[in-house]
Amino acid sequence: MISCTPSDSPEKIWTFSSVGLFSSTLSPDGKYSLFASVDKGVYYWALEKNQALYQFNHGVDNKTKQLKTITQVALASGASIAATALPGEIGIWDLKTGKSLRYWQLPHQDTQILSLSLSEQGKYALIGFSEAKAILLDLVSGNIIKEFDHADSVHTVSLSHSGQFALIGSNDTSLRLWDLSTGKLAQQWLMESGIQSAVFSPDDQFILMSQTLGQSKILSLPTGKIVSLLTNKLGHDFSLGSNSFLSGVFFDNNRYVAAGCSPRFIRIFEVKTGKLIQQFNLNDKANWITGPAPIIALAINAKNQLIAQSSNGLGYLYSLYGTKINMLNTE
Repeated sequence: MISCTPSDSPEKIWTFSSVGLFSSTLSPDGKYSLFASVDKGVYYWALEKNQALYQFNHGVDNKTKQLKTITQVALASGASIAATALPGEIGIWDLKTGKSLRYWQLPHQDTQILSLSLSEQGKYALIGFSEAKAILLDLVSGNIIKEFDHADSVHTVSLSHSGQFALIGSNDTSLRLWDLSTGKLAQQWLMESGIQSAVFSPDDQFILMSQTLGQSKILSLPTGKIVSLLTNKLGHDFSLGSNSFLSGVFFDNNRYVAAGCSPRFIRIFEVKTGKLIQQFNLNDKANWITGPAPIIALAINAKNQLIAQSSNGLGYLYSLYGTKINMLNTE
């Protein structure tokens, strides 16, 4: 029996900011969060202890005399490396000590950074800009390895776990997969509307992608074919925009994928069929938010618990297996 009750309450709620988050990322094991808050700057947070380990900043802005506002963050999943970014610069941090490793000046000084991804060992950063461009940056030398041009802003970037591929999605409706070993375009998908988000499965076999108006899809990286279209519990397409998401995570050996969907839902789908398996409605919200608050980060921990962070400044924990949520089962 499958539970699809939209009012299931989280087992735990964290409050990271009373004002909200610009961006956030979770470690793959769900133990840590790195987030850029609107009111308190950037924190590296231990979720199990519910405490901040480090706070990062880029110093004071010469014009405003205030701390510079960091809007994008990223973690290297295979190393204790973090990155923080704002227009014109990126900072690299050692998560074992909390100390700065280096800063690099970026091109397009006045251009907003919309997306940021680190390679597993933290040597490279893929950065997407609002001015229709992305760059691959060597974080050791500071050199730009490759530039990727688009016809509109780049809303999502992701480096594959193997380090071989760069995935770039633009508001120009194109999702492009670059083979970094050859520097050539490996795959390109043209969608119905602008690309909002795209994430790799842990083994780089699948891609979960979302667009602003069209249907969300699961793609096969090796073949380039569409594996499934995400549908509601009756097997029908969601209405336009109702299943767009800003975060996603594959789990259970790629059997399922969780997506943080508009306006305030976490939905779990079967990868092969795209069928909706479970849905959570995040009713709790920060006092400052009156409308929908996107889920901007998701992770699955070793206890099969789903961790989510919302732009409203809150974090949520749900058990996917156990007494509160019936075991996922499509048979």
